[in-house]
Amino acid sequence: MTAIGNLIDNAVKHGASAHLALSSLDSRARIVIRDEGPGIPFGKIDIAFAPFRRLEESRNRNTGGDGLGLTIARDAILAHGGRITTQQLVPAGFEVTVTLPSSLPALD
Repeated sequence: MTAIGNLIDNAVKHGASAHLALSSLDSRARIVIRDEGPGIPFGKIDIAFAPFRRLEESRNRNTGGDGLGLTIARDAILAHGGRITTQQLVPAGFEVTVTLPSSLPALD
């Protein structure tokens, strides 16, 4: 799965739907993925992006993966010269913004 695909999948899985907006600014592409779910609790964003960490704590493998999806998505975005930011929305919802250069560097 791609980095953007993972972020959309998370929005659908945890927020019931995904709303996407694409734009460009100063030779950079911006992708905004917004959901209407509960978001990530305050103070747990770093945990959500840490490898092998899951915020869903039931230990039920049917309700989540191995805790690598967000880590891999973030690392792929950064490797392409991009940036990823998150925002908890009020009263509910979560937003992830990915900014990428319009011409991506080759990865070796």
